[in-house]
Amino acid sequence: MPQFLYVLIDYPALILLPIVVLAALSHWSGSRTAWAVTGLWVLYLGYELGVRYEVLCSDCIRRTEMYVVYPLLALVTAVAAVQIYVHARRRPPARR
Repeated sequence: MPQFLYVLIDYPALILLPIVVLAALSHWSGSRTAWAVTGLWVLYLGYELGVRYEVLCSDCIRRTEMYVVYPLLALVTAVAAVQIYVHARRRPPARR
C-alpha cells in the first residue's frame, strides 16, 4: 500500500479535520445521516488512538484492516456529502 495512505495512522490528529467539518455541516444542514457519519469518524479516531497507545493491540506495525476501513469511511463520507447537499437545497432561503 502506498505510504501516503498511512497518513491518518501516523498522524491521528488529522482525523479531527473531517470530524469538525462534518459536525459543522451536519449542524448547519440538519442531516442525521451526516451526524451518523461524524460518529463513525469519532469511533475511528478512538480506534486509532487506542492502537497508537497500545490499548487495543500491541506491536501493530501495518494493519491490513485499513483495506476495509478507509474505503468504508470514504464511501459513507461521500453519502454524507450528498445528504448535506440535499438538505441544504431543501432549506428555505434566509430572510434579511
